[in-house]
Amino acid sequence: MDDLSQLRICVEKPIRGEEHAIHNLYKKSNSIDHYKKLKAAFYTAKLWPKGSIIKLQFLPQSSNTQVASWTMIEEMKARRDADGSPSPIDPIEYEIRKLSHQDAVKKVIQERIAPITDLKFDFVETGGNVRIGFDASKGSWSMLGTDCLRSQPGEKTMNFAWMDAATIMHECGHLLGMIHEHDNPDQNPIQWNLPALYKWAEQTQGWTKAQVDHNIVNKYKISQLNASKFDPYSIMLYFFPASLTLNHKATNINQRLSPVDVTYISKIYPGGALTPNAFYKKAYGKSIDKKTLPVVNISVKKLRSLPHALLWIIPLFVIILIIVILIIRFVFFRKKKRRYF
Repeated sequence: MDDLSQLRICVEKPIRGEEHAIHNLYKKSNSIDHYKKLKAAFYTAKLWPKGSIIKLQFLPQSSNTQVASWTMIEEMKARRDADGSPSPIDPIEYEIRKLSHQDAVKKVIQERIAPITDLKFDFVETGGNVRIGFDASKGSWSMLGTDCLRSQPGEKTMNFAWMDAATIMHECGHLLGMIHEHDNPDQNPIQWNLPALYKWAEQTQGWTKAQVDHNIVNKYKISQLNASKFDPYSIMLYFFPASLTLNHKATNINQRLSPVDVTYISKIYPGGALTPNAFYKKAYGKSIDKKTLPVVNISVKKLRSLPHALLWIIPLFVIILIIVILIIRFVFFRKKKRRYF
């Protein structure tokens, strides 16, 4: 597959003002290491606290909008990994095709996400803190982790522009706080052909150069956010053809959770009903090779034990710190300037 017009990619939708805050973190940090630490704290705070109850609500579809369509099974069967081997389809794919969009999302969450986390997923009619739509014209995207708790009442926090099990699991990965795998800096083999990437994004996504850099090239480039090395089989990795890379190597078209995905989720949200190995055997009939187990940053676990109110303080503290630094620099500059008169 090398038809650039057919590529599908979602974005991790930031909350209002976040991009500006992150940009200021970079400008006001005293070193790259300092910036990474500030940014790591900023995004690690988006993980759900231990035992959280996540309320999911499906928003009504407007009569004048096109509803997300199902990805063709024939197309999925024809997909190949970068080495030419067939990309395995998650068995749940065939089951959800008999269901409505809403029930398909429920089933995937209940059977692919809930068993490996300590989180509780409650589907409600009103008052959801995760609000899901199926608008084909708005792209597939999700807010990252607990950002949905700071969204406006009634505002959509997740959308599906196309439907299949892999996309549902991918967006739920963002809901859990997972970043795109192509943003993982640890042993990442992707060498972007930037002119080709910018051209593709402009023609097919309508993105500017800045948006491409933000969504694909340099977003969240800190190892603290993804504690495993680059996983070519991750559900969080999108397919990119060889023509968009300098080393002429494509990425896989992953259609189910990888062993690293399952182990990483289970370690970030320990206490699920099934161990990673038990889950993988039940879902895919295979055992997990212990050599693939990722190492999870202990500080991440500590942050998850904090209450929601304290988690909100971390990003707020960073923003206040930036404002204080700006005020101090402004006052210092004015005093220094007066000495010359």
